[in-house]
Amino acid sequence: MKIKFLFFFFSFFLFSCGTIKTEYFDTGEIKNRGRIIKNDLKHGVWKNYSKSGRQSGKTKWKRGVRHGWSEFKSFDGYIWTKTKYVNGKTSIWKIYGINGNLLSKKKHKNGVVTFIKCWDEFGKQIECVCVDPISLEIIECAYCVDNSGNIINCD
Repeated sequence: MKIKFLFFFFSFFLFSCGTIKTEYFDTGEIKNRGRIIKNDLKHGVWKNYSKSGRQSGKTKWKRGVRHGWSEFKSFDGYIWTKTKYVNGKTSIWKIYGINGNLLSKKKHKNGVVTFIKCWDEFGKQIECVCVDPISLEIIECAYCVDNSGNIINCD
């Protein structure tokens, strides 16, 4: 009886954990790898790779939706961004410098930035700037921030 129970338990555990899936770049290098469950949904920690084969980050998934902490590394191997997702939406976003110091922290609620603080490479708090994602030029931010880092009405 114990053997049947153990066999059933291990069979259930083995088949309920999903299977490992690997996705590839068009050039054939591994892009990311992780576990999938029923309906081909990503679940658990997925590791991301650069085209050179170096692990460039990891993302946590829950039934096909990003949920939990993700982190990505620079080409030099240091962690440069950490993002916390809650049910697929960004909750917290942190950016780090080469020396590991926190440079920026944003909090989001329902897809809207509610808090932002920035620091220089020495840890001194500074005014945050907004950057155009295409031109990389500094632009006027679409929000205002109080001394505590909370987003406020600009009027």
